[in-house]
Amino acid sequence: MPVIEIKNLVLKFGENTLLKNLNLTVDEGETVILCGPSGTGKSVILRLCVGLLRPTAGQIYIDGKDISALKEREMNHMRKNMGMLFQNYGLFDSMTVADNVGFFLIRHTTLSATKIREQVKEVLAQVNLENVEDLKPVELSGGMKKRVGIARAIVHDPKIVYYDEPTAGLDPVSADLINDLIIDMKKRYKVSSLSVSNEMNCAYKIGDRVGMLYQGELVALDTPENIKNSDNPIVHQFVNGLERGPIKML
Repeated sequence: MPVIEIKNLVLKFGENTLLKNLNLTVDEGETVILCGPSGTGKSVILRLCVGLLRPTAGQIYIDGKDISALKEREMNHMRKNMGMLFQNYGLFDSMTVADNVGFFLIRHTTLSATKIREQVKEVLAQVNLENVEDLKPVELSGGMKKRVGIARAIVHDPKIVYYDEPTAGLDPVSADLINDLIIDMKKRYKVSSLSVSNEMNCAYKIGDRVGMLYQGELVALDTPENIKNSDNPIVHQFVNGLERGPIKML
C-alpha cells in the first residue's frame, strides 16, 4: 500500500482550476520529486498533503486514511508522523537552533529538557552541524539554515518528510551537500518523501521518480533517467531550460 496516494484530485480557487484530476503515489521508502513551471501547484500539493488546504474534489490517502475527511484534531495526530523542510527555512528567528530543532519534542512529548538537548545535538551532528545549538538563525548561512531545517524535520523520526525546494538559493557545493544529506536521511530513517524542486540536478540525484506538472496536470512521472531523456516536448523543453517549445512563459 502506498504511503501517500492522491486520487482524482481537483483544486479550485474561485473560477480558477489549479489542479485537474491529479493521481500520484509515493511508496514506502520512495522519494518522488515534483517539478514544473512556477504557478502550476507544486507547493500547493505539499500543503494539501499536510492538511493545510482541502481539495475541491478527490482524495488524499496518508497511510490508507483519507485526510480530506479528517477533523482538525485527527489531522494534528497524522502530522506527528510528518516532517517538513520549508523553502524559506521556516525557522523561528527569536529562538536558538536548539529550540528550533527541538520544537516538536518540546510541544508534543514528555521528554526532559536534558533528553531533548541530547537528541537535538545528536540529530544536528547527523547533518554535519556541531556547536551551533545556542546560535540564532540570523547567525547562520543559507546552507546551515537548510541543514537545521532538515534536522528539525527528522528529529521526531517521522514516516514521511516533505521538502519544498530544498536546494533553492544555495551555491552548487552547498546544494550538493543538501542532496547528499537528504539521501542519507532516507537511508538512515527509512522515510518516504515528496519533494518540490525545479533544480534538475537535485531532482535527478535524490528522486526515485520525477513528475512534471503543467497546467494543473501531471504530464509525466518516470525515473530520473527517463525524464532526462524524455521525448515529451513539454518535459524536454523544461528539463533542458529551452526558450522555444510548448511552454509559454508569462
